[in-house]
Amino acid sequence: MMVIPLTNITSTAQSWYALGPGLNDLVYCIEPHGADAPGLYDVYAGGKFTNAGGDDDADYIAWWDGINWHAVGPGLNNEVYAIAFADGKVYAGGAFTDAGGDPNADYIAYWDGIKWNALGGPLNGFVHTIAVDGNLVYAGGKFDSEDGYTDHIAQWDGEKWNSLGNGLNYDVNVITIHNENVYAGGWFFNAGGNENADFIARWDGQEWKAIGSGLDNGVTSIKVNDNKIYAGGVFSQLVARWNGVEWKSLGQSPETFLGEITDIAISGQVLYAAAYQDGVLKWDGHEWVNMNNWPFLEPAWTIAIQDQNVFVGGDFFLGPGGTFNVAQLTDEELIGTSVDPEVNALVLEIYPNPTTGQFSFIHGDEKWSAHQIELMDITGQVLMSRIVEENELNIAHLPAGLYFLKVLHEGTISMAKIAKQ
Repeated sequence: MMVIPLTNITSTAQSWYALGPGLNDLVYCIEPHGADAPGLYDVYAGGKFTNAGGDDDADYIAWWDGINWHAVGPGLNNEVYAIAFADGKVYAGGAFTDAGGDPNADYIAYWDGIKWNALGGPLNGFVHTIAVDGNLVYAGGKFDSEDGYTDHIAQWDGEKWNSLGNGLNYDVNVITIHNENVYAGGWFFNAGGNENADFIARWDGQEWKAIGSGLDNGVTSIKVNDNKIYAGGVFSQLVARWNGVEWKSLGQSPETFLGEITDIAISGQVLYAAAYQDGVLKWDGHEWVNMNNWPFLEPAWTIAIQDQNVFVGGDFFLGPGGTFNVAQLTDEELIGTSVDPEVNALVLEIYPNPTTGQFSFIHGDEKWSAHQIELMDITGQVLMSRIVEENELNIAHLPAGLYFLKVLHEGTISMAKIAKQ
């Protein structure tokens, strides 16, 4: 019997969910990659782990399909700090020096759906961040070069690595691209010789530009929303917004134990921050709110938003549903409408799964009255819609592939993924 493991942790409008049993060590980066159907997201995670949801082959990078965790090919040989997507490829950056058996895939590589591939000549140090703009791939981190021009940041054009000016003088933690501008944040200072370009700077294609007078300490995350630049890090405000004239705090600075924001994510007027030792904080446009509904404060390293869902990775245990180091939060404010947490929280059991045709489904109480069911393909097209009293279906007439079953019963909705052999 296979159970969709979206265990509801709380019953509030902001509800934490487990993603299966989670991962066996720290998660440094998490990236959702669309949804196969409402509530069922593909999510990629990278970090220090060597087991994802019980899969011993999922070393340092793994993929969540909405039901189970999977290895991404034969895995990597060391930690992953960054993940990005483009043109059907999954890019990974980190501390690894072998990707899928390719000894030339040092610190950065991409998965094409079949195998891991190197990007030209290897970089010579850790990659902390990756950003993709069309055919161009940008990497930032600890690496340098013999000529000094690709120090800590470089651009891959499909054939070779190129410099951005004279490079930067210390580690780059984050790269964000917006309107043909490349924003970099990290521990560097005097980018391009500009004394105000400290810890954050903008590459306009020709030279490095300061953003105001810069910030006063390291930057770990940059997001651009509604033409405003948001930064998070260890600088004095912890989270700040550039409005085109000056850097402004979002209200009073968020309260954190060690004064470090590790990542931020934003949608509309709602901003989430991952905080080292403090879990998850939320700026709702008026004030900072602590979102830690799990029993105690623990580190959150990475955070990302997809639709009304927030995905978090770090070094924590989420109970009582039970998941290690990764979790999902559903928040009504991200879509501006009321979201009943029970709509996405009910568990729908499918067995057998995979199936050759006939299968049974159960959610909650097995003693149902008449209920509405919908069967969809992976594009969301409804193949079957009917009111039934039994809890069995037969899809032997359908071709092999993935399908989604939605059950509507007494004001609740449950959904599960079905593999047809």
